[in-house]
Amino acid sequence: MPLKQDPLPQQAADLAVLYALNLVRGGDVVTWADCLVASLDSPGSDLIDLSLAGNDLGGIHRLLDELAQGADRDLAFRRALIEVHDRLRDGAVELGWVLHILYDNCVLPDHVVPDNPLRHFVSLVPDNVRHFASWAVDEYDLIQDGIKDGNIEQLHSDTLTLLNELGRRA
Repeated sequence: MPLKQDPLPQQAADLAVLYALNLVRGGDVVTWADCLVASLDSPGSDLIDLSLAGNDLGGIHRLLDELAQGADRDLAFRRALIEVHDRLRDGAVELGWVLHILYDNCVLPDHVVPDNPLRHFVSLVPDNVRHFASWAVDEYDLIQDGIKDGNIEQLHSDTLTLLNELGRRA
């Protein structure tokens, strides 16, 4: 969840990335919006609409994007990568899921995935990460399918290292 001491646009940007990566659910976003609506003197129409969005996936993405105007999107992306790192390290998510998320959101160009909610962040991904994600997702799938001998533990370790470096970079 976003850091409460951050301004509203940064909190929205953080949630937008987490939501796009399926690390938070629509209900979590609506609960966040409900709390803000209750605590602010004039919450604004976008925040009220988000509070009423339910599980309208497109509406939640659009409203979070509107609320995130002026936020540091690079910071939001890095925070999300640290969250993915921590969940992978702790076994809360599978390596294959992480690799496919990296591939789908960091490698595929916008014209292939035109409605990608992470489109703001794709340009922030260094080329070496794109190359790693492309190679690693294929490597993982080949190993899992028994087509190739390989070391899943090493791939897991390399992915953790990459996520940590990306998330913590200045």
